[in-house]
Amino acid sequence: MSTSIKSNPSPSQPAKDAAVRLRHSLSRHQINISHSQSLEILSQTCGTKDWNTFSAQLIAPAKQAKNDRDSAIIAALALDSGDSAKIVRRIEQFVFPEGYFKNAMWPQRLHALIRAVVPLLVLNASRSKDGIITMDHLTRSLFWSWSRLKPEDELLDSYGPLSLGALYAQIKDQDMTNDAVTGLLYFLESVPGFELDGPRHAPQSQKFLEQMSFLSMPATKPFEDFIEAMR
Repeated sequence: MSTSIKSNPSPSQPAKDAAVRLRHSLSRHQINISHSQSLEILSQTCGTKDWNTFSAQLIAPAKQAKNDRDSAIIAALALDSGDSAKIVRRIEQFVFPEGYFKNAMWPQRLHALIRAVVPLLVLNASRSKDGIITMDHLTRSLFWSWSRLKPEDELLDSYGPLSLGALYAQIKDQDMTNDAVTGLLYFLESVPGFELDGPRHAPQSQKFLEQMSFLSMPATKPFEDFIEAMR
C-alpha cells in the first residue's frame, strides 16, 4: 500500500474549467472552437495576451506561497542544519503532537524509522548543491511505497541511487563503513520478515511489506496536519 502526502489542484484549474464551459456554451450557438482556442479567448477577456501569460499569472501567487511555506518548514525542522540529531528532535517536537508516540502502534519502531532515515537524508543532502532536505524528500523517504519495494528500488532517488540491492552488495563485500547507511540497515533488520540474505533482485517478504505499511500509515496524518498548519 502506498502512502503519500496529499497535493492540491493546480491554481490554473478553475480557468481551464471555465474554458470548457465557454466552449460548450458557444457550441450551443453553432460556434465550434477547440479547447486551446477557448483558453486563448478566456485569457484575452481577462486582459492578458495569451494563455501562457494568463496561466503564469494564476500560478505565481500559489508558487510564492509554496516557497514561503517550504522556507518556514525548513526553518522549523532545521532541514538545512546538517545536524541529524537536531532534525530528529524538531520532527518529534513539531510534527507529532504530545502523547502521539505513547498511543501510536509500534512507537519505538516509528522512532527508529525517523532516526534511521534522517541521517541518510543529511548525508545525501551534504552532497547536493544546496545541502537542504525538502519536506518532499523527507516524507517520500519515510512513507515509501513499501508494498512495491524491491531490492533494486531506489530509496532516496532524488539524491542519487541508493537501493536495497546496493546495500546488500556492500554488506556482502564487507564495505559497510558509513554510520548513516548502517543505521538504516539496523532498522530494516529489526522489522519482522526482512530478508537480508535473499537473492539481490527478489522482492521482500509479504510480512516485511505489511509491517512497513502498518508503520507508515498512521504517521502520515501528523505530517499532513503539520504541513497544513504551516500554510
